[in-house]
Amino acid sequence: KLYNTEVGYRFQGPKRFLQANFYHMNYRDQLVLTGEINDVGAATRINVPESYRLGIEIDGGWQIADWLGLAGNVGLSRNRIRAFTEFQDVYDANFVPMGQEAVAHEETPIAFSPAVVGALALELKPVEALSITLLNKYVGKQYIDNTQDEAAALDAYYFANLRLIYRMEIKGWATLEWNATIRNILDQSYVSNAWSYRYIYNGTPALDLGYYPQAGRNYLLGLNILF
Repeated sequence: KLYNTEVGYRFQGPKRFLQANFYHMNYRDQLVLTGEINDVGAATRINVPESYRLGIEIDGGWQIADWLGLAGNVGLSRNRIRAFTEFQDVYDANFVPMGQEAVAHEETPIAFSPAVVGALALELKPVEALSITLLNKYVGKQYIDNTQDEAAALDAYYFANLRLIYRMEIKGWATLEWNATIRNILDQSYVSNAWSYRYIYNGTPALDLGYYPQAGRNYLLGLNILF
Protein backbone atom coordinates (compact mmCIF):
# COMPACT_ATOMS: atom_id res chain seq x y z
CA LYS A 1 0.00 0.00 0.00
CA LEU A 2 1.29 3.46 -0.90
CA TYR A 3 0.30 6.86 0.50
CA ASN A 4 1.75 9.43 -1.88
CA THR A 5 1.88 13.22 -1.48
CA GLU A 6 3.36 15.45 -4.18
CA VAL A 7 3.61 19.21 -4.63
CA GLY A 8 5.10 20.74 -7.76
CA TYR A 9 5.89 24.06 -9.41
CA ARG A 10 6.80 24.92 -13.01
CA PHE A 11 8.10 28.11 -14.59
CA GLN A 12 8.00 28.33 -18.37
CA GLY A 13 9.63 31.14 -20.30
CA PRO A 14 10.26 31.61 -24.02
CA LYS A 15 13.76 30.12 -23.81
CA ARG A 16 14.00 28.54 -20.40
CA PHE A 17 12.04 26.45 -17.93
CA LEU A 18 12.40 25.28 -14.37
CA GLN A 19 10.26 22.83 -12.47
CA ALA A 20 10.45 21.28 -9.02
CA ASN A 21 8.50 18.41 -7.52
CA PHE A 22 8.47 17.53 -3.83
CA TYR A 23 7.25 14.06 -2.86
CA HIS A 24 6.64 11.90 0.18
CA MET A 25 5.88 8.23 -0.43
CA ASN A 26 4.86 6.27 2.65
CA TYR A 27 4.77 2.50 2.05
CA ARG A 28 3.24 -0.48 3.76
CA ASP A 29 4.76 -3.81 2.66
CA GLN A 30 6.96 -2.24 -0.01
CA LEU A 31 8.75 -4.80 -2.17
CA VAL A 32 12.46 -3.93 -2.02
CA LEU A 33 15.64 -5.47 -3.38
CA THR A 34 17.67 -7.49 -0.88
CA GLY A 35 20.99 -7.32 -2.71
CA GLU A 36 20.98 -11.09 -3.16
CA ILE A 37 20.57 -13.02 -6.41
CA ASN A 38 18.95 -16.41 -6.90
CA ASP A 39 20.34 -19.52 -8.61
CA VAL A 40 19.72 -18.06 -12.08
CA GLY A 41 21.22 -14.65 -11.28
CA ALA A 42 17.96 -12.73 -10.85
CA ALA A 43 17.69 -10.14 -8.08
CA THR A 44 15.60 -11.19 -5.07
CA ARG A 45 13.11 -9.01 -3.19
CA ILE A 46 11.29 -9.00 0.15
CA ASN A 47 8.36 -7.09 1.60
CA VAL A 48 9.26 -4.70 4.42
CA PRO A 49 6.51 -3.56 6.83
CA GLU A 50 7.09 0.21 6.81
CA SER A 51 9.29 2.37 4.60
CA TYR A 52 9.31 5.76 2.93
CA ARG A 53 10.88 7.84 0.17
CA LEU A 54 11.11 11.59 0.73
CA GLY A 55 12.71 14.01 -1.68
CA ILE A 56 12.70 16.67 -4.35
CA GLU A 57 13.29 16.50 -8.10
CA ILE A 58 14.39 19.60 -10.01
CA ASP A 59 14.49 19.90 -13.82
CA GLY A 60 15.56 22.83 -15.90
CA GLY A 61 16.54 23.91 -19.38
CA TRP A 62 17.88 27.00 -21.12
CA GLN A 63 18.13 27.67 -24.85
CA ILE A 64 21.06 30.05 -24.54
CA ALA A 65 21.29 30.68 -28.29
CA ASP A 66 20.00 29.11 -31.48
CA TRP A 67 23.09 26.91 -31.54
CA LEU A 68 23.53 26.27 -27.80
CA GLY A 69 21.24 24.62 -25.24
CA LEU A 70 21.61 23.45 -21.65
CA ALA A 71 19.37 21.06 -19.71
CA GLY A 72 19.71 19.19 -16.46
CA ASN A 73 18.05 17.56 -13.50
CA VAL A 74 18.89 16.67 -9.93
CA GLY A 75 17.17 14.45 -7.40
CA LEU A 76 17.72 14.66 -3.63
CA SER A 77 16.05 12.04 -1.49
CA ARG A 78 15.95 10.14 1.77
CA ASN A 79 14.91 6.50 1.37
CA ARG A 80 14.50 4.48 4.54
CA ILE A 81 13.11 1.25 5.95
CA ARG A 82 11.75 2.02 9.40
CA ALA A 83 12.34 -1.50 10.73
CA PHE A 84 12.63 -5.02 9.36
CA THR A 85 14.00 -8.43 10.28
CA GLU A 86 16.68 -10.01 8.12
CA PHE A 87 17.07 -13.79 8.14
CA GLN A 88 20.61 -15.03 7.58
CA ASP A 89 21.45 -18.63 6.71
CA VAL A 90 23.55 -20.47 9.30
CA TYR A 91 26.22 -23.07 8.39
CA ASP A 92 28.55 -25.18 10.48
CA ALA A 93 32.29 -25.58 9.80
CA ASN A 94 31.53 -28.05 6.99
CA PHE A 95 28.98 -25.72 5.35
CA VAL A 96 26.08 -27.91 6.45
CA PRO A 97 22.90 -25.75 6.73
CA MET A 98 21.83 -25.25 10.36
CA GLY A 99 18.74 -23.07 9.90
CA GLN A 100 18.52 -19.28 10.02
CA GLU A 101 19.25 -16.47 12.44
CA ALA A 102 17.11 -13.33 12.74
CA VAL A 103 18.81 -9.93 12.67
CA ALA A 104 16.79 -6.78 13.44
CA HIS A 105 17.44 -3.48 11.63
CA GLU A 106 15.98 0.00 12.14
CA GLU A 107 15.96 3.15 9.96
CA THR A 108 18.31 1.77 7.31
CA PRO A 109 18.66 3.04 3.71
CA ILE A 110 16.71 1.17 1.04
CA ALA A 111 19.03 -0.84 -1.19
CA PHE A 112 20.06 0.75 -4.50
CA SER A 113 18.50 4.10 -3.58
CA PRO A 114 21.15 6.83 -3.76
CA ALA A 115 20.40 10.09 -1.97
CA VAL A 116 21.74 12.18 -4.86
CA VAL A 117 21.42 11.72 -8.62
CA GLY A 118 21.93 14.27 -11.35
CA ALA A 119 22.40 14.78 -15.06
CA LEU A 120 23.51 17.67 -17.26
CA ALA A 121 23.38 17.93 -21.06
CA LEU A 122 25.07 20.57 -23.19
CA GLU A 123 23.96 20.64 -26.85
CA LEU A 124 25.74 22.43 -29.68
CA LYS A 125 24.31 22.90 -33.19
CA PRO A 126 27.06 24.46 -35.32
CA VAL A 127 24.89 23.87 -38.39
CA GLU A 128 21.21 22.95 -38.69
CA ALA A 129 21.87 19.33 -39.64
CA LEU A 130 24.46 18.58 -36.94
CA SER A 131 23.89 18.15 -33.21
CA ILE A 132 26.71 17.58 -30.71
CA THR A 133 25.67 16.74 -27.15
CA LEU A 134 27.76 16.16 -24.04
CA LEU A 135 25.77 14.12 -21.52
CA ASN A 136 26.97 14.02 -17.90
CA LYS A 137 25.60 11.67 -15.24
CA TYR A 138 26.24 11.53 -11.48
CA VAL A 139 24.98 8.88 -9.04
CA GLY A 140 25.65 9.20 -5.33
CA LYS A 141 26.69 6.55 -2.86
CA GLN A 142 24.26 3.67 -2.44
CA TYR A 143 24.02 0.41 -0.53
CA ILE A 144 23.84 -3.06 -2.06
CA ASP A 145 21.53 -4.39 0.66
CA ASN A 146 19.30 -2.94 3.39
CA THR A 147 21.73 -3.14 6.33
CA GLN A 148 23.65 0.17 5.95
CA ASP A 149 26.89 -1.80 6.18
CA GLU A 150 29.77 0.23 4.70
CA ALA A 151 31.32 -3.02 3.46
CA ALA A 152 28.29 -3.39 1.17
CA ALA A 153 28.25 0.13 -0.28
CA LEU A 154 28.82 1.32 -3.84
CA ASP A 155 30.84 4.50 -4.20
CA ALA A 156 29.40 7.52 -5.97
CA TYR A 157 30.32 7.69 -9.64
CA TYR A 158 30.29 10.04 -12.62
CA PHE A 159 30.57 9.47 -16.35
CA ALA A 160 30.05 11.43 -19.55
CA ASN A 161 28.95 10.48 -23.07
CA LEU A 162 29.55 12.48 -26.24
CA ARG A 163 26.90 12.06 -28.95
CA LEU A 164 26.89 13.35 -32.53
CA ILE A 165 23.81 13.26 -34.77
CA TYR A 166 23.82 14.30 -38.42
CA ARG A 167 20.58 14.46 -40.42
CA MET A 168 20.63 14.15 -44.20
CA GLU A 169 17.42 14.58 -46.18
CA ILE A 170 17.06 12.75 -49.48
CA LYS A 171 14.17 14.39 -51.25
CA GLY A 172 11.40 12.08 -52.30
CA TRP A 173 12.71 9.16 -50.29
CA ALA A 174 13.75 9.49 -46.63
CA THR A 175 15.83 11.24 -44.02
CA LEU A 176 19.06 9.58 -42.93
CA GLU A 177 20.08 10.16 -39.33
CA TRP A 178 23.67 9.19 -38.67
CA ASN A 179 24.70 8.95 -35.03
CA ALA A 180 27.94 8.27 -33.22
CA THR A 181 28.44 8.05 -29.46
CA ILE A 182 31.58 7.91 -27.36
CA ARG A 183 30.40 6.39 -24.11
CA ASN A 184 32.31 7.02 -20.89
CA ILE A 185 34.49 9.46 -22.79
CA LEU A 186 36.73 10.09 -19.75
CA ASP A 187 37.33 6.33 -19.36
CA GLN A 188 36.13 6.32 -15.76
CA SER A 189 36.31 3.12 -13.69
CA TYR A 190 33.08 2.62 -11.77
CA VAL A 191 30.62 0.01 -10.53
CA SER A 192 26.89 0.58 -10.92
CA ASN A 193 25.52 -2.74 -9.63
CA ALA A 194 26.46 -5.58 -7.32
CA TRP A 195 25.11 -8.40 -5.17
CA SER A 196 25.65 -9.51 -1.58
CA TYR A 197 25.02 -12.62 0.50
CA ARG A 198 25.10 -12.52 4.29
CA TYR A 199 25.34 -15.69 6.35
CA ILE A 200 26.74 -17.15 9.56
CA TYR A 201 29.66 -19.54 9.06
CA ASN A 202 30.81 -21.57 12.04
CA GLY A 203 29.45 -18.92 14.41
CA THR A 204 31.00 -15.97 12.57
CA PRO A 205 29.09 -13.44 10.39
CA ALA A 206 30.24 -13.62 6.77
CA LEU A 207 29.59 -11.52 3.69
CA ASP A 208 30.10 -12.48 0.05
CA LEU A 209 30.07 -9.69 -2.53
CA GLY A 210 30.01 -9.63 -6.32
CA TYR A 211 30.44 -6.54 -8.49
CA TYR A 212 29.45 -5.54 -12.02
CA PRO A 213 32.11 -3.09 -13.25
CA GLN A 214 31.05 -0.98 -16.21
CA ALA A 215 32.86 -0.67 -19.51
CA GLY A 216 35.57 1.91 -20.04
CA ARG A 217 35.54 4.17 -23.05
CA ASN A 218 33.56 2.55 -25.88
CA TYR A 219 32.00 3.56 -29.17
CA LEU A 220 28.64 3.18 -30.88
CA LEU A 221 27.71 3.93 -34.49
CA GLY A 222 24.19 3.90 -35.88
CA LEU A 223 21.97 4.86 -38.77
CA ASN A 224 18.24 5.61 -38.63
CA ILE A 225 16.23 5.76 -41.83
CA LEU A 226 13.14 7.92 -41.37
CA PHE A 227 10.42 7.70 -44.01
